[in-house]
Amino acid sequence: AASMLYGLFSWHVIESPVLTWGNREVRAGVDDKARSSANSVGPRIGIDLHNIRDGGGVNYITNLLAVADPKRHGFSELHVFAAPSWAGALSGNPAVIHHPVVELDRGLMWRVAYSALGLPLALRRAQCQVLFAPGGVVVNGFRPYVTISRNMMPFSSEHWTLYTAWADRTRLRLLRRIHRHTFSGASAMI
Repeated sequence: AASMLYGLFSWHVIESPVLTWGNREVRAGVDDKARSSANSVGPRIGIDLHNIRDGGGVNYITNLLAVADPKRHGFSELHVFAAPSWAGALSGNPAVIHHPVVELDRGLMWRVAYSALGLPLALRRAQCQVLFAPGGVVVNGFRPYVTISRNMMPFSSEHWTLYTAWADRTRLRLLRRIHRHTFSGASAMI
C-alpha cells in the first residue's frame, strides 16, 4: 500500500510538475492558496468512489486510506465522495474527509449523473485541486485528474470467451471504451 501511496500522492512530481486548472496554475500540486494554509503540505485530493461498490476496489481503497498520511505522502487533505454506506470504512483516518452522497447508494443512472454533474461542483466546493478516480471512469470536465488501471480484462479480448453471457461481454466492450477515454484524458496514470 505504501508504494501505491507514493504513486498516487507523488504523481505531480513524476508526471507533470506544472498543471493548469481553469486559469490557475498548480505547481508541484501546491498552489498559492494551499501554500498559505497553516496545515497545508500539498494538494487537496478529491477521490471519486461512484463506481467502487464491492470486491477488490473496496479493499484497495480501504487499505490505501488507512495508511494515508498527509506529511509523509505530501497532500493536505483527502476528500472522499462516496455513498453513506462507506462511512464505517472511512472513519479511521483523520486525514480523510468523507462527503456522503446519497445518490451513490442508488442505481447506475443516479451514480453516473452525480459523477457527471454533482461531483465537479462538490470538488470545487471542497477546494480540491486534483481528482483521483480509482474506478478508471471520469465522466466530467474536472481537471487535473489521476486514475489507475486495475482491471485489464476490458483490454484482454482473448479472455472474453470465459464470459458466456452476452451482457458480460457487452459490459467489457463498454468498459474498454470508457477506460480508453478516461486514460487518454488523465493528467497521470498509476
